[in-house]
Amino acid sequence: MTQLLDFLNAHADGAPISFHMPGHKGMAVFQRFGYEGFFRQLADKDITEIPGADNLYVCGGVLGALARRYAALYGVPKSWLLVNGSTAGILAAVLAAVPRGGKLILAGNSHKSVHSAVRLGGIRPVEVATQPHEIPGAERIAYAYAQAGYSPAGAVAPEEVERLAQAHPDASAVILASPNYFGVCSDIAGIARVCRSAGMSLIVDQAHGAHLKFFGDHGIEGFPPAAEGQGADLVVNSTHKTLASFTQSAVLNLCTDRVDPAKIEDALGLVQSTSPSYLLLASLDLNARLIEGHGDVLFREWADNLALLRPFALRADDPTKLLIDCRAFGRTGAETERMLNERHRIFPELSAGDLLLCMTGIGGTRAHYESLRAALESFC
Repeated sequence: MTQLLDFLNAHADGAPISFHMPGHKGMAVFQRFGYEGFFRQLADKDITEIPGADNLYVCGGVLGALARRYAALYGVPKSWLLVNGSTAGILAAVLAAVPRGGKLILAGNSHKSVHSAVRLGGIRPVEVATQPHEIPGAERIAYAYAQAGYSPAGAVAPEEVERLAQAHPDASAVILASPNYFGVCSDIAGIARVCRSAGMSLIVDQAHGAHLKFFGDHGIEGFPPAAEGQGADLVVNSTHKTLASFTQSAVLNLCTDRVDPAKIEDALGLVQSTSPSYLLLASLDLNARLIEGHGDVLFREWADNLALLRPFALRADDPTKLLIDCRAFGRTGAETERMLNERHRIFPELSAGDLLLCMTGIGGTRAHYESLRAALESFC
């Protein structure tokens, strides 16, 4: 029987091309900008709260400085570093914004962690349905969602939130995912206006959109705006999904004064590990350094690379999610995925129905995109 370490070694030795999470896509982006030294003596850097290392829950030193850098990067008053993924951020956001036994309006395609927060807080959920989305292939995206075991893939309409806010005036907050797993975005600005009028907080699960702020910062068109600038109160970003930090690292951003930061910190202490990984925290530092020092180059290259795959992808609100129509190849998504794996060492994120989801990231190279395009052209 193959053991885990053997599998990981063999996979890495095979020079795989990643079109799945995480967003760093391997060593290339770290080597390119001179950060490969971090990976030497890795075990020696796996430490605990020794003097000088700060404390994640009482940040006054190096971790506090890193959290302030993320607040500056996202243009928000306060950020928290997460080592239990966006799941921890969502749990903490909901528990802080909704009193025990209170009501939460949640999107029908909410992540499992939202439902976990409802259970943990004894919260009464009110579900807002997602709407059909007006993009090519929307009905097949919804079908793919169902095949993959996810809820409907559409957006949340401000009008539906308003209707439920009027029917449930005692609701404390609204939470929805935007962009969702397949890159569909909701009208965050419109929903934020409804929430303000109703006296509710707005929590945006932006786990799949941690990159959006930086395309906008660099004036790159064709990408939806980040929730941080659209009126959301709390925004959770999985920096590992599309940016360069390691899996299970993320950031929670407080954008307004509508939610008490002390309540957020208390909730984070309930749901996060008391032994936070300094390797995950260090990867958040690496990610910040790449964005701060090389963001203009990396995000412009990313946008240019996406154009190579445009002929094969359905149009999504967030074009970093490549939804490939496999009917053009006369195959199912699963068959196409298997061929990419076996013939080209290309590993997509997901196959479902006749669609293939290739998730791009900040660390993808031009060669990765050229290899995927060449492989898809060979199937036609």
